Amino acid sequence: IAAGANSFSLDNNWSMRNFIITTTSATGFKIDSNALVENCKSTNSSATAGRDAFQLGGGGGKILKSEAISTNGDAIVMGLNNQRVIGCYVHDSVDGIQTTNVDAIILGNIVDTCSGNGIQTTSSDDRSIIINNTIYNCGTGILGSDAINVLAINNIIDANTTGASWTTQANTNWFDYNVWDNTTDVSNVTKGDNAVTGDPGLTDPANGDFTLGSGSNALDAGMQVGTDQGATGDYK
Repeated sequence: IAAGANSFSLDNNWSMRNFIITTTSATGFKIDSNALVENCKSTNSSATAGRDAFQLGGGGGKILKSEAISTNGDAIVMGLNNQRVIGCYVHDSVDGIQTTNVDAIILGNIVDTCSGNGIQTTSSDDRSIIINNTIYNCGTGILGSDAINVLAINNIIDANTTGASWTTQANTNWFDYNVWDNTTDVSNVTKGDNAVTGDPGLTDPANGDFTLGSGSNALDAGMQVGTDQGATGDYK
């Protein structure tokens, strides 16, 4: 769908799968409350700053296994409560994923080559859950400003200018079990007792291969599920 200067919008409760959309609209591909986008690609090529590839405009919106690019703006903007971005490839934008409200879940994404921020949380009482993402080659991997109650675990934060940055330390944020290899890893952020520091050995990220080499320090370094929690076997 070549939308041109128009936004492509879904109303509440719609599902859309398997589309490619190009746009230069301020809101790009916009979905409303409880709508679902899966296996779609949105590219916003506008020369105007601050334009979105995807915009989640209503609470409960979800983007799964999709690709987002915004040449001069935000690839994905999460605007209201209880929104989800899962398994997406977000790249070559100014900002990758931005959440402006509370209770966002950002899970299992690759955020690659965003000149501003990989993931940005802007709500003061944020409560974002940021798990199992790879954030590579961005200005700041995770920017929190004054966000509180953020949980960030099992992420690979690699080759960014700054890995994670807050304006002031927030003791209600919890970072741990992440892998850090950046020019500066943290500013006003505590890595956690189980953090791993050093090159995670991504196979060929410059060409889109974010798998781990056999000697990677990220292997078996995530949060473990132990037998004392009712599980058996090797859950590394």
